[in-house]
Amino acid sequence: MEIITRHQLRPEHLNHHNTLYAGQIMDWMAETAFIATAQLRRRTDHIVMAGAENIRLLRPMVPGEILELGVESVTLGVTSIHLYIQGRELLSGAPCCAGELVFVTVDDEGKKCPHGLQ
Repeated sequence: MEIITRHQLRPEHLNHHNTLYAGQIMDWMAETAFIATAQLRRRTDHIVMAGAENIRLLRPMVPGEILELGVESVTLGVTSIHLYIQGRELLSGAPCCAGELVFVTVDDEGKKCPHGLQ
């Protein structure tokens, strides 16, 4: 797995059960996918997230654990970039979350356009 980001779980990331808030995981997964997409394109402009599919939370995470997110695979469409993101706890290696995020490239008017990647 190509590692993109790591995050230490702190109290402000927790829900009312004292485990990692699912919305925070989604935010970090989107950030990881955006960074990977920017690396592929060698630029950050004209990239928008078009969807998130099959997001799975595999186990609760607690304060002090470190979530490591990486890109497992990338599939290219004409305008889309599909990234499969997997998360694991850094020290134990235990899987924590997984899902696919889809980004598309857009023109100045916000309409989909080819990304030119192969």
